Amino acid sequence: MTSLKDKAYTIVKDRIINCVYPPGSVLVEKDIIEEIAVSRTPFREAINALSKEGLVEMLPRKGVFVKSITLKDINDLYAVREINEPFALRLAMQHIPAIALRQAYDNMERLQKTVGDGNMVEEENLHRLILSYVDNRLLERIMDDIYVQNHRLSVLCNKDEANLLETKRQHLEIAKHMLENDEDAAVHAMENHIRSSKQRALDCIMSSDYTIHIG
Repeated sequence: MTSLKDKAYTIVKDRIINCVYPPGSVLVEKDIIEEIAVSRTPFREAINALSKEGLVEMLPRKGVFVKSITLKDINDLYAVREINEPFALRLAMQHIPAIALRQAYDNMERLQKTVGDGNMVEEENLHRLILSYVDNRLLERIMDDIYVQNHRLSVLCNKDEANLLETKRQHLEIAKHMLENDEDAAVHAMENHIRSSKQRALDCIMSSDYTIHIG
């Protein structure tokens, strides 16, 4: 049975990473605990857990805020992606079944010219699919944390239709090379995708109305 702390944690985390609670916004304890039907203790336990994950920050005498996205956050996130994702791709290509790749490719091709929140989740599935076949628990944990942070950026920045369509094109290219069992070409496409995604994220955040800090 799900505990009240787990319930609060799951609901608040989902709202943060999907920007229902946007970066820099205040989390009003009284309103949230009434809305999700939990008491103060499990809510605060959930907030402590989210604080450790870097999703909220607790400021004395000011309250609890959704963690803002800084330029340093983006640079740090993509530094980890640039190192680990090409490596993860090489590992995954040793294990991933062709039928799983074909299904992923066909889904992305079908959705290539359409936009919408559901499409964004579908596009993220390629990264998750790769990660599920790396056969390296430590790398999986590291990248899972990264993808949670990256999802929040994607929600903010892929509201731009051109950004979403470009991301979809790049993912389709990666999957195509994987289907062809061309590891070097797939890795090269992944590296280009990560660099391009980083620049789009930086451009998006610099022009965003959300609270950010340069650091």
